[in-house]
Amino acid sequence: MTMVSENPNGPDTGKDIQREILDFWDSCSDTLNRDTDGELLHNRWVSERLNDLFPNAHNLRIADIGTGTGFLAISFAQLGHKVTATDLSTKMLDHARNNAVKRGLDIEFLQDDAEDTRLPPDTFDLISLRDVLYSFIDPLKTLIGIIGLLRPGGFLMISDGNYFRYLHDPSYSRREDYFRMRDGIGEYCSMCGFSVEEGNRLAELFGNLEKSRHTGPGWETDLLLKKSMNNIRIRCDDPLDYHQLDEHGRMQVPFRYSVICQKPYYGPDGTGPSGRFDKSHLYSGQRTTSDELAHCFTALSDENRIRLLEHLLGGHTTVSELAGSVGLSVNKTSYHLNVLKDVGLVGSEKDGRTVRYSVSDEGAVEYLLRAVSGVFKIR
Repeated sequence: MTMVSENPNGPDTGKDIQREILDFWDSCSDTLNRDTDGELLHNRWVSERLNDLFPNAHNLRIADIGTGTGFLAISFAQLGHKVTATDLSTKMLDHARNNAVKRGLDIEFLQDDAEDTRLPPDTFDLISLRDVLYSFIDPLKTLIGIIGLLRPGGFLMISDGNYFRYLHDPSYSRREDYFRMRDGIGEYCSMCGFSVEEGNRLAELFGNLEKSRHTGPGWETDLLLKKSMNNIRIRCDDPLDYHQLDEHGRMQVPFRYSVICQKPYYGPDGTGPSGRFDKSHLYSGQRTTSDELAHCFTALSDENRIRLLEHLLGGHTTVSELAGSVGLSVNKTSYHLNVLKDVGLVGSEKDGRTVRYSVSDEGAVEYLLRAVSGVFKIR
């Protein structure tokens, strides 16, 4: 777990809070490490999410910020990626290193403050923040710095929750009361294996920080949109589908969730690249041949396929919806989609009996179309 060093109430108060939070994570590092081995036995979802973002890629450059006892860093390294894992707690890092050594993994571990990070900018293909955003004293400033560490086209993966929202919001207070009645302990404590005393201390430390005063994932999404992040994906990670009835009807009260977003390939004004983007390291040993490039450009030689790609940049959709949008029959639309799938520009997934199509990498496809358009503009 990690946190930042600045407090809106003043630098001295911020330093005091930082010391208290750091002492707390050091004191409970053994508790959090207790379940790491078991958690690593059920980490298949990590590879599934990575493959969704970077299909068939390997050798990703990943930073796991606030690594704790190393679950995500180890999961990434087991998949063959180059991982840098940071935390402010030395005791957490000791556990993480030991867990990595037990598995024969080469991970770079650094003691680092997320707000005043020493990590190099424009470097990482993926940055993960798992259960650390709520501990940032100035989360907007911290997110700006973290986004700066991403390469253009890289992804930020946030896993967090409304863990202490019950101190400010009646809906979450009712949710917390329900779990305390059912389990005899708060929901976050139950999830992490904390005692009642540790849970009370957590509420004291984090209950009035910026994150706890807002409801996610809408709050995070708003911050990320303001910083021009795109391709935003949100999912609820609650094991229990919890709802409450209010004046708006049956409303979901999400506790734990994920927000994934992508750094633009182009700058905020849309006039040029936001930085150099080189994907070659992701497919080392899998060099694209001239024949494969020709195959890809042949797939793009049909006007209807360009139009299909442009519609797919708007999000997931079905064959029938696409056919209506571009004015083709369903059969012809299916044919063109299969051509685009064959070269890896388009992917599909089943939603019950429905098949939904999307571009494989929204940023890369948009970059490709804009780059080709740029060639014609300068002729």
